[in-house]
Amino acid sequence: MLGYTSEQEVIGLRMATDVYHHAEEREVATAWCRQQDSVQGIEVDWKHKDGRPFTIRCDAHVVRDRDGNLEFLEGFIEDISERRAMEMQLRQGRKWRPSAGWRGNCPRFQQPARVIIGYGDFVSEQIGADSPLRNPVEQIKKAGDRASALTRQLLAFSRQQVLETKVLT
Repeated sequence: MLGYTSEQEVIGLRMATDVYHHAEEREVATAWCRQQDSVQGIEVDWKHKDGRPFTIRCDAHVVRDRDGNLEFLEGFIEDISERRAMEMQLRQGRKWRPSAGWRGNCPRFQQPARVIIGYGDFVSEQIGADSPLRNPVEQIKKAGDRASALTRQLLAFSRQQVLETKVLT
């Protein structure tokens, strides 16, 4: 889980600085053992050998010696990074779909853009190439095209689709 290849590497680790992503989280994560014998669901960030953080969920139990002193902690550790990433994607998708009918409303946004583009084309055909209205009409058509493209992008984003792939060099 941590990315080390031998038991010897792991035994030599210092929990606060080598395992916990933020050293102060170790104290917070283990403070419970002074008041109770077990805990479930503590979530903290640990770090891989290369320094990349990941989130773990811990269920732990205190093991005490005969005198009642803390001997060690016994626990179950689960890497929940992938689950957290999926939850984030789900929350992100919900931000863009505040109502169940959001996608159904996209055609309502698309229609005015198409009308603007259509009337822009119509006016362009009616005026001459040297008309002072030529540039404003072209700007209106470009704005309609941008509105139409933005609506398509928002719809694709809400579905988490890739619109176009490009090779960047």
